[in-house]
Amino acid sequence: MRQLIIIEIICILLFAASQNVFCQTDNTKIDLLFISCWGDSLIPQGYELEIKSKKIYFVNPVMNYLHIKGGKRRYHMKFNAEKRTKIFGYFNKANFTTLNQYTVPEMDKKYFTVRLIFSNSNINEYKIPDKFLPEDLRMLYNAIIE
Repeated sequence: MRQLIIIEIICILLFAASQNVFCQTDNTKIDLLFISCWGDSLIPQGYELEIKSKKIYFVNPVMNYLHIKGGKRRYHMKFNAEKRTKIFGYFNKANFTTLNQYTVPEMDKKYFTVRLIFSNSNINEYKIPDKFLPEDLRMLYNAIIE
């Protein structure tokens, strides 16, 4: 009887652990995605995607001058419905769990910064060289800048 109870407890713990891992890899937990390209110029091209409201913003990199002039930190980008569904379709296809393997200590001239903000206030930031950027994120970025 005692062995049966121990086996049941182990099964419950394994089931709970597997459910927790599944929830961590689900893309619906991501609230905000920030992707920017650091190229040959000194000013990066950054974009924010709000997942729940399905809005896309261009992030203005020069904040100190805009603060004096009364400018905004980010500007809302308006897309038609077809383009918006295409962009968020690329987001849903993207695999964010494997981004750790693409970060390389030495950086090239051109690299991408991907910042994921989750609903539980966790922030993961990755710096990925251009040649190692996953194809799904490259397609997402290209769809935004078109």
